[in-house]
Amino acid sequence: MVDHFHTVPTPSQEVTFECWMSLAAIARDTKRIRVGQIVTCNGYRNPVLLAKWQVLSTCSSHGRLNLASARAGTNMSIKRTAIPIPMHRAPAPAARSTPGIRAMWEQEEAYFEGTYYQIRGAINQPKGVQKPHIPIVIGGRR
Repeated sequence: MVDHFHTVPTPSQEVTFECWMSLAAIARDTKRIRVGQIVTCNGYRNPVLLAKWQVLSTCSSHGRLNLASARAGTNMSIKRTAIPIPMHRAPAPAARSTPGIRAMWEQEEAYFEGTYYQIRGAINQPKGVQKPHIPIVIGGRR
């Protein structure tokens, strides 16, 4: 499953469902397969919302979710123009937003002070079923 709001590299009218809502539905309707996306973009995925969506998917799948995260890359200028949500091409690797996501999974009230994201007392319940947390893969290229 890809984490894009429309087809890439060229936007078209082809059906493109939102990745995290689709994963929750797939997770609920399957019993054995692990679920996840190719990579999720930390350039337009706020870590607080992302952590909440991931907990829904891990609970729906009974612990079969994998998280793959990467910084923004493909056609960000097209997305920034077409979709009015905050997006940035973070110069930092996706690994730098991961502590904020983990804080949401692990802390009763999450706190994280990063260059691109700050979390100050956010609550995320339930925490999810995977212990100590959802497996994380950091995507990237040279």
